[in-house]
Formats: sequence, structure tokens, C-alpha cells
Amino acid sequence: MTRRQPHEPHSVSRASIRFGRRLRLFALGWRLLPGFTVGIALLVLAGGSVPAASIVAVGHVLGSAASGASGLALAGALFVALFLLDQLTNMVIDVLADRYGGRLQAESEQALVRARLDAPGATPHALQAALDALGSAPPIRRLVVSTVRYLLLRAQAVIPGLVLVFVEPVAGLPVLAAFVTLSVLMERDYRAEQSAAYSTDDQSVRAWYLGGLAFDRRTAREVIVFRAADWVISRFRAAAHGARPATRIRPRLLAALALAVGSMAFALSVLAQSGVAPSRLVMGVSSLVALMLLFGVTMDAVHSATGAEVFARVRSATAGTRPRPVATHTAAPHAGPGSTIRFDRVTFGYPGAAEPVFRELSFEVRLGWSLAVVGVNGAGKSTLLKLLVGLLAPSSGRILCDGVEVSAARSRTAWRHSFAFLGQQYVRYPVPVYDNVALGRAPSVGARDPRVLALLGDLGAAPQDRAAPGSTAATGGGSGLSGGQWQRVATARALAGMVDDDRRVLVLDEPTAALDAQAEARFFAELGELAGPDRTTVMVSHRFAGVRRADEILVLDTGEIRERGSHATLMAHGGTYARMFDSQAARYRAPDEEAVR
Repeated sequence: MTRRQPHEPHSVSRASIRFGRRLRLFALGWRLLPGFTVGIALLVLAGGSVPAASIVAVGHVLGSAASGASGLALAGALFVALFLLDQLTNMVIDVLADRYGGRLQAESEQALVRARLDAPGATPHALQAALDALGSAPPIRRLVVSTVRYLLLRAQAVIPGLVLVFVEPVAGLPVLAAFVTLSVLMERDYRAEQSAAYSTDDQSVRAWYLGGLAFDRRTAREVIVFRAADWVISRFRAAAHGARPATRIRPRLLAALALAVGSMAFALSVLAQSGVAPSRLVMGVSSLVALMLLFGVTMDAVHSATGAEVFARVRSATAGTRPRPVATHTAAPHAGPGSTIRFDRVTFGYPGAAEPVFRELSFEVRLGWSLAVVGVNGAGKSTLLKLLVGLLAPSSGRILCDGVEVSAARSRTAWRHSFAFLGQQYVRYPVPVYDNVALGRAPSVGARDPRVLALLGDLGAAPQDRAAPGSTAATGGGSGLSGGQWQRVATARALAGMVDDDRRVLVLDEPTAALDAQAEARFFAELGELAGPDRTTVMVSHRFAGVRRADEILVLDTGEIRERGSHATLMAHGGTYARMFDSQAARYRAPDEEAVR
């Protein structure tokens, strides 16, 4: 039983629509790589015209030459030369299309990253749609190559078809229409067949999952124990049948095939009886043969259709993100111990949020050895950190360091260079330990710093050894390292960045969320020594075991600083901080100890 197809316009119109969709590649390319895009478009057009030029040239030579050997030899030589030119053009287009695809993929990825950074908070719908499309499609590079090949193949068929229309319109127009119609139907059926074979829809995933139940050792045991084999098999068959409908030749395709054969016979009959010059007759028959390239339906048709959707979504998601000329950034102060940071009537809200996170927030803090920010979930702690380090810009108000504004666009880039960052969702790069720490800085002095070496000393491999498999990080995302070991790698990465780039403030956003109590205690015990002299830390954490060590603590509540001071001062005050600390500490006290208190 075939899937029902939605109603579509006439096949010729549908062909022009689908062909036009493939041109979305050039719309995206024009935005990101205008010069390269124009070159590729012209090259495809030139490559598509070579067969038509060959047909016209050979036709004229044969028509103008006497029926002698010299005329045939000249025609043959010309045909071979143009054939070689066609092959050479195809090879050049393949090579350049691959390079163009690689460049376009890199530019698209950078544009998507810029779009994400320009939209803090929830991912915009257009950007999410682009990310979803990219996640379920082959790489952009592959899509670009397939699209260029598809357009080239269609051009090499349609342009000679136009030659046939020029030679004899009565013969050419019906053939062109019939061949295009049959090509559209063949392409659609081929795409449907491939989509069914490699589908990732719910029904296909269900069939794959049910089939796996019988072969996975962990689930097969339960299936056998509960005698559920017949039930699983029946569900698998039902799901597999729905996911892989039977293929059959549809009447519409048969009718289009009959129409194409009939129109070709009609065209040959018209050409034979029209009395046209021999040169035109040769051009007409050759064009008819070249038109058959329309029936060359390959995976390029599938990938180019997917590419049309991906290119459109990427173009929509990256609208307005074209890189601007590099401007000279205003110098910003280098934050460090002793710096005074002031929030001056700062208001900030995420796009689409009903209320801002902060409304005219004003406070001043002097960076000492360490600063901590605490508060309940949703109080705005992480947002405050992002504003502080320049990852977000205030909707209104200013952020100043030692009296100089650092929240303006012209100075935020330089301001961010003051900070190293360690969060709870640190990246596990699938590369050796050294590269996880250095992140492309070559050579990295920080990766060989004694504190970094001490952090990584228990991983079983010297971090400076790029080829060390101990790195388990180099294999499949580093599954060989434990969560605590990965946390030490991430800490080493932040410290190496502080050394290499002279960053004087280490920002910590829930750095111990994935650690157990012992590992957390070890981390905070080492933190002051790890940061090093003339460095300071700014931390957000729900866990007060580390917060209590900070020189100053800010208590954030409903977008305002409600309390501030040292741990001892805030506990003596008996306010929000004291209640939060006692509530968390009570979880670790024995019942009899709690009773004594």
C-alpha cells in the first residue's frame, strides 16, 4: 500500500518549483560567500552548456561539409574535443564544488554560532529549526556537492532540449514537457523509496527498537522469561510493515512513460518529414538523446532536495549575522584583585520572557581573593555571572570596572579576556589530554604549569604527550575518564587559559555539581592554591561547603542583592543566607546531633 501523496500542481510547474528550490544553495552562498558562489553558478551554467555547444557545432560541421571523408573527420575531431572538454569541466566542477561545500559549511557553522550568541536564553524558532534540519541531514559539504551535481545534470539535459525547441518547436515542446513530467515522477518515487528505506520517523524507530529487543542481551533475557517473544515479533512486524510500505509502479508513472515514448516518436516523425537542413536534423536528434539525461535519478536528487530545506533554514536562522568589518575595540580595564566592579541601574530580560531578570540593579563589589553568589533557583545567579563577564549585554544601564564602562559592545570583547571560565557543563573534547587543556594554543605554557601537571597527575598520562592514549579522551569522547577526572581536566583547561592569556579572574558556575562530597571538598580545598597569586575567583554554587570559604558572599533574591558579607557575618545576621545554610547542613547531621541543636 503506497503512501498518499499530497495534492501538487501540474508536473511541469512542480519541476520548476523543485528546481528553483535547489537554487536556495546560491541564496545562502550569496550571503556567506558571494564571490565563490558567483563563480560556481557560472561554472555550472558553462558546464551545462557544453553538450549543447557540442550538438550545435557538430551539426553545423556535418551540415556544411560535403559528404566526404574530410567533413566526417572534422566532425569526429570536433566531437571528441568537445567530449573531452565536457569531461574536464565535470571534473573541475566536482573539485570546486567540494571546496565550495567545505567553505560554505564552515561559514554556515560560524554564522549559526553567531546567531546563537546573539540570542541569549531560549533558542529562537528559526535557529532551532535549522539545528534540527542539520541534525537529521548529511553534512552541508555533502549536500552542496550533491546539489551542484544535480543542477549540472539537469542543465546538461534541459539546455540541449532548448536546442531541439529552437530547431523544431512543434517537435521540441511536447518532448520537453513529457520528459520533464516523467523525470519529476521518477524522482519523486525514488525519493519516497529512499526515505522509506532510511526513515527516522516514529514508526521506523519503533520497528528498530522492537527488533533490538530480541538481540540485546539485557532485554532478551526478560523477553524469554516472560514468554513475550511472539508478542514482540508481532509488534515488530506491524511496525515494520507500516514503516516500509510495499513499492509498486503507479498508474501515473506508467502514463507519463507512455506519454514520453509517444512524444519522442512524434518528434522523430516531425524531424524526418519536416525537410529541415541536415545540420538541423543532426542537432535535433542529438538534442533528443541528450534530453534523456533527465532520467538519471541518483542519490544526488535526494540529497539536493534535503539540501534545499537545510539551506533555506540556515539562511533564515542566520539572517542579519553576516560578519561586519573588524572594528577597533576600545581598550577595557583588565579585571583582577582590587578591581571595583559596579552595576549601575542594570536591567536585563531574556527575549520572550514576561518579566526581566533584573530591573535597575545597582551594586558595587571589589574583587578580593574570592567572591560567591548564592540564591534559590531562578534568582538570576548565572545570568549575573554572564553579565559580569560580558557574555550578555544589559538591556539598559551600565557595568563599569574602575570607572570605565565595560558593557558597551565596543569594549565587551576586550573585557572578556580578563576571565577564565569553569562551569558544570564543561566540554569533553574527543582529543588527547594535552589538546583538551591547550585548546589549540601552541605551544601552551599553561598546559605545563606545575599546578596543571599536579591536577592531571593521576590520569595515567602526561598531558604534554599529544599521542598518549591516556587520554582516553582521544577515543570516543573520553569514556575512559571518570566524572571527577574530567572535572580536573576542565579545571586544568581554565588554569592553563589564565596562565597563557594572563586572565586574572576565574569564574566558576556550579563547578562541583557532578562531584560527590569528597571530590567536592578536595576541589574547594585546592581552589585557592590553584588560582595562584594575584588571581581571584567569582563563584556561583548551590553547595555551601564551597561558598562558605569565599571572602565575600552576595545573596541574590528576585533580581536584587538582599544580603552581602562573609560567611560568619551572614550567619550572625540570621537572614536568608543563614536559613539556606542551615537547611543544607541539616541533611548531613545525625538525628541526635540535630536534637542537641
